[in-house]
Amino acid sequence: MPDKEKEVEKLLKRVHQVIEDAKTARDENRKLVAQMRELLKGSRFTGSMYFDDPESCKEMDALFKSKVGCSIREIGDLELS
Repeated sequence: MPDKEKEVEKLLKRVHQVIEDAKTARDENRKLVAQMRELLKGSRFTGSMYFDDPESCKEMDALFKSKVGCSIREIGDLELS
């Protein structure tokens, strides 16, 4: 598959992956766990992010919770300050 087709395929996956849930891990306040679902295939997967400080984790947790149902692309396109 040519490179351009691979890039288009990756982009389409981002559009069809949505956040289902986000939560801070119980055992530590620096780990955010997000559950996502791929709409086209129905598969689910979980991703984790680790932060240097608990406050950043808390802020991202709130952001992800406010974006439940949004696509990964929508979240990636957000401008944060």
